[in-house]
Amino acid sequence: MINEYPDSFDLVDDKYKAYGFSTLNEKEKATFTIWWLEAEVNNGGFQQYFWNSAGDHADVALKSLKKIGAYQTATLLEEAIKTSFAECLLFCKKKQKIRQQKSAR
Repeated sequence: MINEYPDSFDLVDDKYKAYGFSTLNEKEKATFTIWWLEAEVNNGGFQQYFWNSAGDHADVALKSLKKIGAYQTATLLEEAIKTSFAECLLFCKKKQKIRQQKSAR
């Protein structure tokens, strides 16, 4: 069962809300990050994705897209990062680190 992807985003989202991103396994992280990538980009483009907290996990989304064979979408995300959002991604990583430090207290 651990080798299968979760049955629904809602189950993953509930776990995320209760315990945080770091508690999700690899396939739950893939489900979570790809779902949010699609939702944010379809609603407001990459600008919205990176502005909101969903973009904090762009590196995980990119890795997950490649792992499931979604190479065209991975290429689009890579190009968005390279051309417009590389600095934003660095900022997102800093935000994550600060959040982790605060939650460890």
